[in-house]
Amino acid sequence: MTRLRLAVVLGALPWAASADASAPAAWDEHYRSVVHDCLAASGLRRARAEGDLMVFSDEIGTALLVRGRKPGAKKDMLVLCVFRRGAGTVEVQPVHDGVKVAAPAR
Repeated sequence: MTRLRLAVVLGALPWAASADASAPAAWDEHYRSVVHDCLAASGLRRARAEGDLMVFSDEIGTALLVRGRKPGAKKDMLVLCVFRRGAGTVEVQPVHDGVKVAAPAR
């Protein structure tokens, strides 16, 4: 019985090692795609990533804040871009800087 367990464990090691080796490269490619697609979808001039990527479940996707200037505007604006991993789509919504959120009543 011990030999069987050892054979199963040793047989699984090459598969596990190759899966771990490809995962970081796949995530790096995903992150590059998110940044590229979000900057393009923002429609902003001099668009740049603001902060870090926010990774959520597959239902939500990966989010990124993008700062830049609308054509003809004199002031930068901030947009939230959500890259839906399952669908491969991008959604962009403006973020209203300076909006105060009230603390919940206790």
